[in-house]
Amino acid sequence: MNLIADTSAQLDATHLVSTTEQPHTEQHAHAEPPAFYSVIPFALLLLCIAFLPLIHKTEEWWEHNKNRLLVAVSLGLVTLLYYTFIYGHGVVDHGTHELSAPGIPAAIVVLKNAILVEYIPFIALLFSLYVISGGIAFNGNLVGRPRLNTAILAIGAAISSFIGTTGAAMLLIRPLLKANAKRDYVAHTIIFFIFVVCNTGGCLLPIGDPPLFLGFLRGVPFTWTLNLWPMWLA
Repeated sequence: MNLIADTSAQLDATHLVSTTEQPHTEQHAHAEPPAFYSVIPFALLLLCIAFLPLIHKTEEWWEHNKNRLLVAVSLGLVTLLYYTFIYGHGVVDHGTHELSAPGIPAAIVVLKNAILVEYIPFIALLFSLYVISGGIAFNGNLVGRPRLNTAILAIGAAISSFIGTTGAAMLLIRPLLKANAKRDYVAHTIIFFIFVVCNTGGCLLPIGDPPLFLGFLRGVPFTWTLNLWPMWLA
């Protein structure tokens, strides 16, 4: 997915990593934005993720990881072919900040950016948060009442920005499920948990949400997202 998403990321990569004192020196690397239709593979991947599990004829087929990998790799190859034969410009290497030659070198840089610069650091962060939080367990006689559920959601939203939405979810989902085990209607509580703790709660720091972390890798200041606190409170 990161390989395909790199296409849309290139849309904003017109001026990368340079000194403000020398705006037009050779230290600058310039990348032409890709065509608008270059995001089609990424859009198709999102549609596959959203709808293939819901269609009866493809539901069982989509459950196998090899089939998901096949779809992702196929659409990723389409993106690489676009950069190889259609794009016609160089691509900025996110590691060296140098502009590649058009054609095959551009496709290689796209692949490098997606795997080495974005995917591996992203997975390393998620894995570490998953392992650390997954080893912590809370024990107690909790009763799933609205006040307790609200408190768990509030705590999860508060800590998501500091230990990540993955870490907060791993830490609090088991106490929440245990506290509400004897309740007849719990689906809405889990839905609120997904929205509050697993998504919106982590918007204050790059380690909170994966998209913010990818933005940090691309040069967004680490503390810039603290400006989102009014939206976070809302």
